[in-house]
This record gives sequence, C-alpha cells and structure tokens, in this order.
Amino acid sequence: MFFSGKHIIFQNTVGKALLLCLLFCAFQTSFSQETQKINPEFASGNFIDEVRIIILENDLETVLSEDEMENFYKAFFIKPGSTFNPLLTDLALNRIKEEKNVTSAQYELFESATGTGTLGRSVLLKIFVTLNEFKEGSPTKKGFLTKKGAKDFPLIYESSQAQFKLFLNGGLGLYNDVDPLFAQGKAFTQGNPIADLPAEKGTRFWAEAFLEPGISGITKLGNSNIYAYGEISALASARNTTDIYSSGSAAFIDFERLYGGFLVTGFGKNKDITINANYGRNFFQLNDGFLFSRYSGSSNAGPRGSVYLSSRTTFQKNANFSVQWKKFRLSGHFVEPQELFKDKQQNINYAIGTFNFNNNKNLDTGISYIQTSGGTGKYAVPDGSVNKKGMYLINPKLWLTNIADTGLFFKIRIRFSITYGRRYELSCVVRRFWV
Repeated sequence: MFFSGKHIIFQNTVGKALLLCLLFCAFQTSFSQETQKINPEFASGNFIDEVRIIILENDLETVLSEDEMENFYKAFFIKPGSTFNPLLTDLALNRIKEEKNVTSAQYELFESATGTGTLGRSVLLKIFVTLNEFKEGSPTKKGFLTKKGAKDFPLIYESSQAQFKLFLNGGLGLYNDVDPLFAQGKAFTQGNPIADLPAEKGTRFWAEAFLEPGISGITKLGNSNIYAYGEISALASARNTTDIYSSGSAAFIDFERLYGGFLVTGFGKNKDITINANYGRNFFQLNDGFLFSRYSGSSNAGPRGSVYLSSRTTFQKNANFSVQWKKFRLSGHFVEPQELFKDKQQNINYAIGTFNFNNNKNLDTGISYIQTSGGTGKYAVPDGSVNKKGMYLINPKLWLTNIADTGLFFKIRIRFSITYGRRYELSCVVRRFWV
C-alpha cells in the first residue's frame, strides 16, 4: 500500500487491515463547533461526532474519496456515531507510520458541541498524516521492553500489531460556591443520605483531587483480523473539607477501569462487517449523553469526595456488543451504574438495544429501546411505591448537519417513557430540538 499524489492507492491484502482502517477515515467538510483540545485519556467512551483526516503533502491537503472512506469502515471501528477508544486509534496510527512515504501520523481531539449543550460529551477527531515520497520507513517497535529502553517510558511495548502502556491521570479542583442550592439546601436534599450538612445561605469553599494509575493494552491475535484489548486501573479520590452536601473530609480508593474485549475487522464475504464486544467496569455513553452519560456527580459524592470533579466515570457493570455493516450499526448494551453505599445497593441495571444509520456525511438517525431489567429500586407514590423494574423507554433521534452546505444543523430527539405498575400507569414524552 502506498500514497500517490492526491489519491491513495491500496493493495487488497488482509494483512493491511489495520493500515486501511485509519487512512480511509471519513474526511468531511463540517461545521461542528470546535472548542478546546482534550486529553484522549479523559475521552474514552465519548461519542464521536465527527472524524476528519487531513493528508499533508507538499503543503497541500488531500481529501479522501467516498470509496476510500468505505474501505476504512470495512476495516475498523473508528467513525462518526461510534465511541472513542484511544487504544484502537493509537494502534491504527502505528500501522500508518510503517509506510515508506509517511513522515508522521498523529491525531488530536476537540470538544464538539454542535449546539446540544453537552460540551465534552461528544468529540471531533482530527487525524493528520504527512507524506514524503522519498522517505524510507523506520521501525515502529518502541517501549522500555525494547532496545530503546527507559526513554520510552511509560510505553511498555508498541508495534504495528500491539500496544501496552502505563498511564497516570489526575486532577485537582478548588471550588467556591456562593449560596449553593439557591440557599435552600435542606429543602432540595430531603431524604438524601449523602446530605448530612446541606449548604444554606453563605459560601462553601473546598478542594477535590484524584489520582488514577493503570495499564492498557491491545494486541492482534496471530495472523487473524481479531484484536484483544483491555484496561485496568485504580482510582483514589479525596476532598479536604465540607462540600455542598456532606460534612468533613473524605477519601476513597477502588478499581476504576477493569474490562476486556475483542474487535473483529474485515468479517464476512465482502469483508465489510466489524464486530466489537467488551465487558467489565468500562465507560459507556449513549449518543451524546442525553440519557446515559459518562459524568455523574451521584456516583462521586459523599464518602468518595469528588462531587464536582466527577473523577469516577465507569459503570459498575457494562457489557457492549456492536455489529457494523456498511452504514448500519446494531448494538446491545447492559449497564449497571455505580452506587455509593454497599449496605444500600439497589443494583438497578438497564438493557439497551440500538439500531442506527449514519451516512458519514450529514445524517445520523436511529432508535434505542431501553428497559430497566433488574434491581430493587422503586418510585414513591402517594399510597406506597412502584417498582422501577419493567420500565421501558423508546428513544428515536434524527441529526442533520451542514444542511445544503450552509453550515446549519438540526437535531431532534424524542423520548417516550412508560412505566407499568399494579396501581399506576406512568408515561411521559420529552422532545428536544437544536438548530
């Protein structure tokens, strides 16, 4: 496989699957709102709103053709509408760097809001590939387990078919909240076991911090198109004094990431099917976080000391299975959120099924079915309570961007929710529009 002028020419070999994956990534002129750059380690599991590839050669930028984009989607699982995973993106870049005429390859992430008000929950992925016709390829094996030694730390080992690395994430926040909860803390927190000292009129000032060391890895299995991947990390969080809900200092440490999975590319007669599956303590976000988001203060409050910093973003249990065929994606998910108190676990979990169509240009549409599949949670009603188990929700969406090349976008999301109980039938319809 090689680059040639403004076009990219590919050899049809299975061994090039990962190399094809990134170079065929969709480059579309888009008008998404770009904001600040973000650290890829803090974006795992976020919704990919847009992907752009920028080919640089002799100070010229090359736009990939639609056929080249389709070849990419046959090979890998990086596309608008999927979720970002730095492991998969890093490995794809390594294959690109092997090419003799590739000088460099890198990517950057940006927050992409597109008017939804969910800043930081969806991302714009920009990939830069610089070409030089006369450059000879160089070995891509790196890491402190190779001849290069400790200078590659924290990279353990990296090649065109595998990557293992250590990582360390952390954060510090100082918060000064004047009249929080509208100076009516007791009224807003009645019955909340976390709120032993809710804020009233006045100022609350406190600090929160967290530290997360871990290891991640992905590797190709033999000569197949199957890749195994996973991550494990521990997270320690703390606050120094009273926040807007809870009194005193707090500190907590536990596993954060603890999951494994596999990716199959180029599956099927036409090699246009991609399968991705994983299970464990993992990140999950449905679309851009309207219903299921990575960020939740409720799983970081009280004894975990991170109510504003929201350092814990994985789900307690999370299983995902996705099948991508051309522009269609069918996925199933099982999610169980983290809960704060071991002696008060309700173990509420949800089963989700989604069918989605994304033309990789300006149309993203689909429908999700969500049901409370287990747990002991209940809704309070005037004469008692109603079990949450059995509640279901239907969530269709229609997203249009760059309408008629004007830069305008339109998003509509409708949520139908019905809960059946012995004494009550509850229902609601929620509509949200963005232009």
